[in-house]
Amino acid sequence: MFLLSSAVIASMMYILGNFQSFMEETQLFILSMIQTVSIVGFVVSLYYLAFLVYWIFRRKRVPFQRLFSALFAIVINILLSAGSLLIQDLSTGLG
Repeated sequence: MFLLSSAVIASMMYILGNFQSFMEETQLFILSMIQTVSIVGFVVSLYYLAFLVYWIFRRKRVPFQRLFSALFAIVINILLSAGSLLIQDLSTGLG
């Protein structure tokens, strides 16, 4: 959840930077930071989900809140990473 929070805070910094007219290099740095943190968060969340599935089969109990939070983190990290990559490509003229 720390990495997800970091990615969301960095996204807020990017949005705030649009209104505050940050320099283009700073905005691109924030986008690359969002993408990196989101990818690492995705990998960690996927690892947690795999461990959770192993735990479910071993204990025969399903912790729905943990399962939901892992899936939520995976989806949000994918969306943040894809969104930052799309914005970065569009801003550099590759899209």
